[in-house]
Amino acid sequence: MTYQNIVLTGFMGTGKTVVGKAVAERLGRIFIDMDEVIQRKTGKEISAIFAEDGEPAFRTMEAELCLELSQEHSVIIATGGGALVSPRNRELMSRSGVVICLTASPDEIAQRLLMATDRPLLATADRTQRITALMEQRAAAYSALPHHVSTSGQTVEEVADAVIRLARRVDPHHTCTTVTHREGSYDILIGEGLMAEAGELMRRAGLRPGLAAVVTNPQIRESHAARLVSGLRDAGFQPVVVEVPEGEAYKTLGTMASLYDDFVAAGLDRRSPVIALGGGVVGDMAGFAAA
Repeated sequence: MTYQNIVLTGFMGTGKTVVGKAVAERLGRIFIDMDEVIQRKTGKEISAIFAEDGEPAFRTMEAELCLELSQEHSVIIATGGGALVSPRNRELMSRSGVVICLTASPDEIAQRLLMATDRPLLATADRTQRITALMEQRAAAYSALPHHVSTSGQTVEEVADAVIRLARRVDPHHTCTTVTHREGSYDILIGEGLMAEAGELMRRAGLRPGLAAVVTNPQIRESHAARLVSGLRDAGFQPVVVEVPEGEAYKTLGTMASLYDDFVAAGLDRRSPVIALGGGVVGDMAGFAAA
């Protein structure tokens, strides 16, 4: 996900802002909330814009902002609930990246918005009925979006994980294949720029930040290790680079013993990740040592 934006849309109360912030923090990206941008530009609360200027004026502001944000790259965007009802806005945002519609049931949305006073479209006695009616009005627009993630009964962290996994799967720059075996499954992720994201990928896989071994050879270390090491450090890991010689002749117990000595000297334990940066001898020796 090197260049594409991640755009979160969906009905009010589905968690676009809080999930967007969580996704942005995990990926190290800028988060943009469209409603906040409009409020900052106009100096008015959204409810005041509706009351003083009317909903059509607000929708015009949204359309202008969609055009502006569609020129951005690698940002996380939370739209207003009705921003992508417009086909033009949907097209603009879809061109800029992956658009994911967050969903929840009317009852759950009503519960989440029970005390909200900043929702001009819910200024009615029966909020659940109003929510249901608005959701029906927008159903066709939301259905036109190919990617949906339910937030019902999910924590912010769980929804953020689902959003990131989905965004990776549909990223034109990345290919993700899941391998299933008797004891579980794992993902194989292929694409550009992944070394810089390796640390965050490891964290989401359940590996605790701390010491981590990077096994490589001198040639690969010189050209590629810096990006991987930087990404690991950004995610809280403490990478230790260990070199093995290149060539089939070094697939020996002596090379393995040298790896173990380096691991012990660096303070690694059985829970420390071992990363193979390279193939051949590097991959075989690192895999055997990790096992």
